[in-house]
Amino acid sequence: MKKILTIFVSLSLFLGSSTVVFAANYGNGLVRDFNRTINEASRTAQHQQNSLDAVIKRSDQLITNRIDWLNKLSTRLSDDKRLPSDEQSQLESEIQTEISNLTNLKTKIDADTTLSTAQADSKEIIVSYRVYAYFIPRIQLLITVNNLLSLTSSLQNLIPNIQNLINSLQSQGKNVTALQSILSDASSTLTTINTKLTSDKTTLEGLSLSSTSYETNIRGVRSDLENIRGSFGHLRADLSQMRQDFRAIIIGNSQSNATSSGEDSNQPVSSESGNSVNH
Repeated sequence: MKKILTIFVSLSLFLGSSTVVFAANYGNGLVRDFNRTINEASRTAQHQQNSLDAVIKRSDQLITNRIDWLNKLSTRLSDDKRLPSDEQSQLESEIQTEISNLTNLKTKIDADTTLSTAQADSKEIIVSYRVYAYFIPRIQLLITVNNLLSLTSSLQNLIPNIQNLINSLQSQGKNVTALQSILSDASSTLTTINTKLTSDKTTLEGLSLSSTSYETNIRGVRSDLENIRGSFGHLRADLSQMRQDFRAIIIGNSQSNATSSGEDSNQPVSSESGNSVNH
């Protein structure tokens, strides 16, 4: 009996010590897991914060670069003396509105506190503004079209004056057939250029980011400008030929007048005073 009691006591002591050891080991494991979870959460939070800071920094740089380009475009616009003041004011207003919108977006991104929000706002720089792909090319093309319209108008205003000069020469009996033909061709070319540029201007002014045919219209305007460049080359050749023809007629007229004057000076004097000398 005493032997059995001794065995139960020993077993109880063994189980008690094992339970203590197990409890201690289990408790330590829980602490380690808890600390590991905290560390991982801390690292995740730090990683997210670093990612958020990186997105904000990159977004700020993207916006700054675009605003710099817009300011350069604004300077280019203000330095353009050929552009009508009303067109210049309209385009400048569009540029400043774009700069203001981008500045407001930068302020919003800088205040973002979550990575997902910052990423969504950053996407707006490309999707909603498209400064490089849409805004700047459109404004540059509008500047070019308006300048060419101004030049075309100035040349068209010269047509009546040239026509008056041709009419004056014709009234003097000069052959102005070639001049009249060239002037008619030049006038027709200018009308075609003006019509095409006016249409392109309307197209560009009506474009927006939501325009489904934006890229097609931009390519169309650029193609028109290439053709118009060729038309101006043809017009330049016409004006050069007219200058030569005018010069030839004017020089010929001067030589004719000089010849007539010389012939008159060689005629004999038949006056009463001449007859009295012969007596």
